[in-house]
Amino acid sequence: MDPGAASPAFVAAIYGGETSGLPVAADAPPLFTVIAQDDWMLYKVVEGLYADWSNADRPAELHIFAKGGHGFGMARRGMPVDRWTELFEDWLADLGLTKG
Repeated sequence: MDPGAASPAFVAAIYGGETSGLPVAADAPPLFTVIAQDDWMLYKVVEGLYADWSNADRPAELHIFAKGGHGFGMARRGMPVDRWTELFEDWLADLGLTKG
């Protein structure tokens, strides 16, 4: 969101992130975000982040899992949210940033 900073290839906001009221730049990088609906701290914040990117006509992908709470991380817990890392890898491959 810093106009003077170097532009990253992508933004991966995992259970968090917001624009703080700043506009999403016309050349903002693609956004990947994932959240659990039972993350009472940040669920609505992430919805807003995705909406900001989408409303700015920037590429964005949002995954919402029903359960996982806040801070589900990369540890396997036998829940559907465990798949977020594979979804992220697929998204990076779709962008051409990995071999897939």
